[in-house]
Amino acid sequence: MYSCVLVPLDGSDLSAQALPYAKMVAKSTGATLLLLRAVNSYPRELVQPGLAAYRRDDGGMPSSEEWDEVRDKINAGADEYLARMAASVESEGLQVEIALREGSPEDVIMSEASKDSATLVAMATHGRSGVGRWLMGSVTDRIVRGGENPTLVIRAHEDRPNEALPINRVVITVDGSPVSESAEPHAVAMAKSLGVGITVLRAVPPSSYGETFAEFAPSSYAQHFNDEVKSEAQGYVDEKIREIKALGIEDVNGRVADSQPGNAILDEVGDEGDELVVMATRGLSGVGRWLMGSVTDKVIRHSPGPVLVVRMPE
Repeated sequence: MYSCVLVPLDGSDLSAQALPYAKMVAKSTGATLLLLRAVNSYPRELVQPGLAAYRRDDGGMPSSEEWDEVRDKINAGADEYLARMAASVESEGLQVEIALREGSPEDVIMSEASKDSATLVAMATHGRSGVGRWLMGSVTDRIVRGGENPTLVIRAHEDRPNEALPINRVVITVDGSPVSESAEPHAVAMAKSLGVGITVLRAVPPSSYGETFAEFAPSSYAQHFNDEVKSEAQGYVDEKIREIKALGIEDVNGRVADSQPGNAILDEVGDEGDELVVMATRGLSGVGRWLMGSVTDKVIRHSPGPVLVVRMPE
């Protein structure tokens, strides 16, 4: 399913934490690793108080010629960094390519990934909330929301060695919609390539309809309504189990969780970080695109293991 695993690197330890998982996928699928570095061709935004490296000794702005020299130094350093990382990957017997592109990170990443729909983007993000999160992982957030390619998101840990934990199971989240079902081929492909089983998870939050219905009917009716909802959900999960088994995955199970989707997913994967969550979200535009996916956002921020996000086109 994946011919290329694109790993954006910016020279930081945080971005490099995606590389071990990218290598895991590349080894299991035979995909090529593409190490990508984005640099700004005219980094005026770096000229701020405290960033003396981009100011003259007298504190003034560099001339255009001096800017060219700064840019050349940045590009040379980025090239050297990519070459070192590529040499390390090649020593493990993997096919690797490097690319240095000028532009904003999100534009460069989405442009490079969009060249081939079989490209998987693998990125790290910080599991913080509020301002800290947006400073550390804003590019990853934008790629997940705005990119067209599937994205493997790894929550970076400052205190964890730069290595991938073995993946022992794939968890696919479904809700009965075409959007959630678009993640199924990716879950099956990952399970086959990694040699692991699949858990099909559907969350059925406590229904407010049953409570409202109870105001006009005996409580037994409300209980019957909730039981019907759960039974329908279980039937759907059972159907998905049969469907996935027919695709060649023998170890498949499933369950219906009586909780909110985000909580159900995090409860299912636990704290070990050895389960890969595969989930889909819809591609939206405008404000809706940036506000959508609260469940996906919660899982990405809190799952101890990798999360594969598949976006269904508009």
